[in-house]
Amino acid sequence: MSSSYTSNSGIELIPTGAQVGTWGSTTNTNFQIIDRAVNGVGTIALTGTTYSLDTSDGALSEGQYNVLVFTGTPGGACTVTINPSDQQKTFFINNSSDQDVVLTQGSGGDVTISAGKTGI
Repeated sequence: MSSSYTSNSGIELIPTGAQVGTWGSTTNTNFQIIDRAVNGVGTIALTGTTYSLDTSDGALSEGQYNVLVFTGTPGGACTVTINPSDQQKTFFINNSSDQDVVLTQGSGGDVTISAGKTGI
């Protein structure tokens, strides 16, 4: 039987009897994902006007952080697209960049965090 993944954080759900002798590596990655979701602060340096914030199944990724600090000089408002688009997340945002950050999942409900401001 193959693994499945949680729908929002990408934690690998190992079926009973799978990954014999190697489950420790997967479990450690899962605990790191949990730590990011609960306490994690990720810093993302923006260099352009678009950015993809991805959550990967079974691997560490920026979309798993609870707090996101955006830095950099993107040269204009930066649209940050949350992928996959069906993620249900709450992010605490610190926009330390010199431009507005617009968070989107592709259709409606976009949130803009002005330069130098914070938001949820």
